[in-house]
Amino acid sequence: MVSNVPASDMSTSDVPVRDEPMSDVNEAAPASPPDALVADLTAIYAGLQGLLTSTETFTGFVDEICELVKRSFDGRISCSVTVVSEGRRFTAASSDDIATVADEGQYSEQTGPCLRALGENSEVIVEDLSSETRFGDYPAKALALGLRSVASLPMSDITQPIGALNLYATEPSMFVESSLLRPRALASACAGALDVAKRMTTQLALNEDLKAAMASRRFIDQALGILMAQQNCDAEAAFDQLRRTSQNSHRKLRDVAVDLVTEIGGVRPDGAPIFTPTRRL
Repeated sequence: MVSNVPASDMSTSDVPVRDEPMSDVNEAAPASPPDALVADLTAIYAGLQGLLTSTETFTGFVDEICELVKRSFDGRISCSVTVVSEGRRFTAASSDDIATVADEGQYSEQTGPCLRALGENSEVIVEDLSSETRFGDYPAKALALGLRSVASLPMSDITQPIGALNLYATEPSMFVESSLLRPRALASACAGALDVAKRMTTQLALNEDLKAAMASRRFIDQALGILMAQQNCDAEAAFDQLRRTSQNSHRKLRDVAVDLVTEIGGVRPDGAPIFTPTRRL
């Protein structure tokens, strides 16, 4: 019990005095990130930049992202990257089959941490699947895979989620605040890189399509020239003959043209085996 003593009755000798000086109030402010963390994040950003310039395919890029995250947990987790493209969600890369199957379970159930993270553009953490009450039947399916905890971190551009980084562990409570520092940094940095990589992949595919189209056009032009010389006709009549041959033989116009050029020239035209057009001309 503390008795009520009038302030006037208290002497200064009754007040304990600390020998050390009073600490500055600024010491209560949050400390700056440790040098090790700053160095780690700097290395992450540099690594991502290197991946963008050195990785030849989009799949190769996201494969490397999965490996970076897995190494953050000394290989004790499975990791995947879900990508949203034209309204579809699919696993672009994964560290192993467990992550792929765990993702597919969410897609088939139409619910799960990844889909919630994408839908709400916020992190979703499942500390223990054995006591998880969200996501319908999905926790039971994930438990059957030997999983116990899950974390899904959204990757967003300026307007909307474009993907999610999914982490799966066989231990409960694996994904706590301290363990998510690096994955969060990777997810944040990867968001912009992911958008760029997708655009680059789309452009590369378009370029290959254009190359194929130009190669096909070149072969067709050569075939038309041959027919015009043989039949003593104009380009329109030659094209009509080439088109009829294509329809009657149920073959692509380009293939008919290549065969005609090969027959007359004795060698297959340069580039014919290389380009395979994705659309019929």
